[in-house]
Amino acid sequence: MVPDDFYAFIGIFIYLGYRKIPRYRLMWKLTSLCYDLVISEVFSRNRFESFLAFLHVVEDTEKKLIGFGDKLCKVRPLNDHIMEKCQELYQPHCELSIDERMVRSNDRFYFRQYI
Repeated sequence: MVPDDFYAFIGIFIYLGYRKIPRYRLMWKLTSLCYDLVISEVFSRNRFESFLAFLHVVEDTEKKLIGFGDKLCKVRPLNDHIMEKCQELYQPHCELSIDERMVRSNDRFYFRQYI
């Protein structure tokens, strides 16, 4: 995997988080309403799934040190880095709004994240 592929993978992964689709595989199915030409040109479905299956940011020895309670322990360093950079680079302007989805909630998630 070269850095450009990794950045494309992360971009697609974030984009898939914004799209409301029942299964991410539908993004590559031509007959689906969820089909996305840009994503299918960047990655084939099989290549995306292989990246997804083998992405580990933490070694197994480090995972044991972190603890078993953290369900995101394999990608925690990447998540922390992205959150840190977003907070560092984001410059709010005068017009901000708070959506009801941004208010503290513990609904149906096996992990909790507060904004």
